Amino acid sequence: MFNWTQYSLDPNQGYTHQEWKKFYDNISKFVFQYRNDFLYSYISQFENILDIGFVEHTLDYINKDTWFHGKLRKKAAGKEVWGLDLNSELVEECKVKFGFDNLIAADACGKPIKENYFDIIYAGHVIEHVSDLGLFFKFCHGSLKPGGKLLISTPNPFGKSFNQWRTKYKLVPVNMEHVNWITPSCINELCRRYDFEFEKSIYPKPLGSKFRSLRKLLFSLWKDYRFQTRDLYYDEYTYILKKL
Repeated sequence: MFNWTQYSLDPNQGYTHQEWKKFYDNISKFVFQYRNDFLYSYISQFENILDIGFVEHTLDYINKDTWFHGKLRKKAAGKEVWGLDLNSELVEECKVKFGFDNLIAADACGKPIKENYFDIIYAGHVIEHVSDLGLFFKFCHGSLKPGGKLLISTPNPFGKSFNQWRTKYKLVPVNMEHVNWITPSCINELCRRYDFEFEKSIYPKPLGSKFRSLRKLLFSLWKDYRFQTRDLYYDEYTYILKKL
């Protein structure tokens, strides 16, 4: 992670911000895949997988073909996939409906369900709901093997759709359950405090199948500009952290 205290005792000092930009530019990466395609391909390479917040709010999500955890189970066939969620009623519903094992109703801010066990934890649009981020990071740190990965996706409050919403409706779009905006500098500071390395910030770039080569060429011509303004376009962040 970027340890700003090596540059200044003042986190608002300009030189510190310049060094932070260099660090973040270096770990930022465009990926020519749809968001979920990237997530499935990245997560499924690991053996022991924990998906936090897998029920996704309501029964409606579970019954959709696009339900992330259901598709993850298929993509990671042969791997050990666990799911954890606070909603005990829907956890039981998933057990009955799909026959999935390793589904746990528990709080990801409590004691790890298995210590030093998982190769990767995925928290998809979870962290913005968490009241105590310190407890959440301690849970993840205690649950991961040394060198294990914590993969986080979370909304970007500066992204294109958010800005369009603000312009059109004169209102900041909100999910009434959210309590945090987790920007890159925020995730970096959480890494510094709770013994994680901030390895990558991923920006998936969906190109579609039609005119893929042309789109990739056009994107590459604009790459420098899009790279420098990436946080004004992408509607969510995808962070890869490593347990130290």
